[in-house]
Amino acid sequence: MSAAAIPAHPPAPPSPSLAAAWRAVDRLPVLRWVALLGAPTLLASIAWDPATGVQSAAPLWLSLLLVATLALMGAATWLPMSPRALAAAFLATITLVALRNSVYTAGVVLGPYLLVLQLACAGTFAVLAAPTLSTSVAAAGLLVTVPLVYWAAVDRTLLTPNSALALAVVGPGLLALTWRVAWWHAVAQRAHAAALHRADADGLTGVLKRRSFFEKLDALAPDRAVGVVSLDVDLFKHLNDEYGHLTGDRVLSELGELLRTSAPPDALIGRLGGEEFTLVCPGLTPDDAHRLAKRLRHGATRFPTVAITLSLGVASGPAADLPQLLRDADSALYAAKRAGRNRVHVAGTVALRLLP
Repeated sequence: MSAAAIPAHPPAPPSPSLAAAWRAVDRLPVLRWVALLGAPTLLASIAWDPATGVQSAAPLWLSLLLVATLALMGAATWLPMSPRALAAAFLATITLVALRNSVYTAGVVLGPYLLVLQLACAGTFAVLAAPTLSTSVAAAGLLVTVPLVYWAAVDRTLLTPNSALALAVVGPGLLALTWRVAWWHAVAQRAHAAALHRADADGLTGVLKRRSFFEKLDALAPDRAVGVVSLDVDLFKHLNDEYGHLTGDRVLSELGELLRTSAPPDALIGRLGGEEFTLVCPGLTPDDAHRLAKRLRHGATRFPTVAITLSLGVASGPAADLPQLLRDADSALYAAKRAGRNRVHVAGTVALRLLP
């Protein structure tokens, strides 16, 4: 996961949309085992299926071809296939399923009812195992339209009562199943995203916890320039003693909001201690990092709960030197405190008080 995967401005969990749903769950194992289990099951059914001997050899050959296709599909899921190739193979398999269903049910008295049953089973497989949302929709469409076209060719009419019945029964059912499965997947995705954010983010301030902060620093490109700002709330213990810990918590929450809204979108912000925070901003020049620190210092004096002051240390350099930059920014922070607090100190310079 890249450093910007959980940025300083954590995104809201995604809404339960169909496109998001199909990215929420890895359906490759589902496709693999359904295909591998479906092949021998279908092969065993040929031995006792009376349609193979009553109608013609076409159902038998279609069934055998489908058995081979399912076996190949299951085996291919272990190979490094592109999503497009996997989707094409899946749709080819579904087309064979639809054609076999058409041949088995055309001209049979109970054909529409058999088709409804077969489409329900095949449609469930298509919805649950399709590698992408668009593939699932296309597969459901093939399962419905191929039998209709085949029946129309056999009966010489575009829409027979039998095919109309099958369409009326199966079409809405497949659509409802597709939507419902997508909704379930989207809910799971939202819960997963919320759990990840809770694991990484500090509950009071909304910034990264210390462990998560240092883990994500490792993903920064070593040749990229970064600006580091370390800051600490001045006399925070005195604030807690005078106003109470609830007020102190509100101040820290407001500080977290200030940091997240003031920092660049790809910045990493971590709460390293009780009232000590560090920002690592990729691509920030030394002047930009200095200006960011000044904005933070001025913003803290305008908090609605209690106006506070900050001491800040700034360091800049390549990400390859990040451990040293963090130490330099921390040293600059404590130099600002020793010089009287409410200051920004740039590493390697003299601490000067910045007036509003």
